[in-house]
Amino acid sequence: LTAATGGNVIFIPNLGFRNEALAARPDGKFLYTLDLESHEVTVVDVESAGFVKRIPVEHSVVKLQVSSDGRQILCLPAVAGKGKVIQRIDFASNNLLN
Repeated sequence: LTAATGGNVIFIPNLGFRNEALAARPDGKFLYTLDLESHEVTVVDVESAGFVKRIPVEHSVVKLQVSSDGRQILCLPAVAGKGKVIQRIDFASNNLLN
């Protein structure tokens, strides 16, 4: 897995997850990748290229996006409405908020 963040290109060895979507914290410290098979967001420490944690998300999540205030990752469903909610991962704790 290779990603560009903060003007740098980094290489992350295969950590056993399949990349479906990527997002990075604005400070470039962590990279978030969505695995559609396991329905998890994997958090990777950019500096060490090490695994931090996996965060289970709803099956409807298909995209990751940094929030407009730069404090969260938004886990976006394929279709809004119909009981589908946007889940949020807090950058300070790397925990799911809802």
